[in-house]
Order: sequence, then structure tokens, then C-alpha cells
Amino acid sequence: DLEELTYKVVIIGDPAVGKSSIIQNLVNESEPMKEYKATIGFDIFNYSAHVNDKLITMQIWDTCGLIEFSACTPKLYNNVSLAIIVYAINKKETFENVQNWYNLLKLNSSADTKVFIVGNKLDLENEREVSKEEGEKYVKDNSFKFFIETSAKEHKYVHDMFNKGFVEL
Repeated sequence: DLEELTYKVVIIGDPAVGKSSIIQNLVNESEPMKEYKATIGFDIFNYSAHVNDKLITMQIWDTCGLIEFSACTPKLYNNVSLAIIVYAINKKETFENVQNWYNLLKLNSSADTKVFIVGNKLDLENEREVSKEEGEKYVKDNSFKFFIETSAKEHKYVHDMFNKGFVEL
């Protein structure tokens, strides 16, 4: 008999860092990336994988990233197993705001929530404002579980990130 487990995963970060694109890349891998459309409130997607003798489902909550929706934050972070905080490597401000997103998460989730930090938009390497070393140092200094740089647009490393998530859950 296959044991089935479901874990809540939230993807948070500033607007337009690629949170929805990361999820779209994961769940609609064969489709070309759609034009950017801001998430209003949040959307929920399921992504499953067989790990050992278990069927693990990530219930992925895609958030809008706007401060106006912070009133629903406490409910959003209830029972979160994994939080993925995304910034854009070509926008320093989004990296600087990672700490604010983490503080909000910490206030509203349990202490055992695992945190991944993701620098997205690797396809904009020539516009980079945040070095990979800065991201790695931030993750190390804060004892987060995992760091990766991705390009949702070019389908790079998104699956690696979620595969690591399955291992950590």
C-alpha cells in the first residue's frame, strides 16, 4: 500500500520576481511560458512525486507579493512545511526584501518550517545585480535549508529545486 502525504508549500517574494512562472514551469513544463500576469491574492497547485514508498504531494500556494494582501498572511502561513522565498537576480531590492518576507513567515508559521531561497531570472545574467555568492552567504548566515538560482523562463533548475523539496519534506 502506498502511503500518501500532502505538504503545504508557499512561494513568497516581491511582485514580478517569477513566483508564478516557477510554478507554471513545474506544472506545465511542455508549454511555452505565458505572458506575465500578476497573481491576485493566491493560486493553489498540486505537484506529486513518488519518494521511496510514499506518494508525496506538494500543495503549492502561489502568492501575489503585494503588501495589500498581508491581511490574509496569517492564514496563508498556517501549517506550512516549506516556504520558498524568491528574488530576482537582476533586481537588488528584491534580494534586500527577502529578510522582510522571512520575518513575516517567522511571525506566522511554525519554527520547523523549512526555508529555501531562490534567485530567479538566471536568463538575465547580463543584468545581474545580486551575485550568486551574496545569495549563498545569506543562506549560510541564516541557516536556511537550501539555495539555488533558477530560470523559470528557460526551464533551468526549477525541477532540481522541487526535487530537493521532496527530499526535505
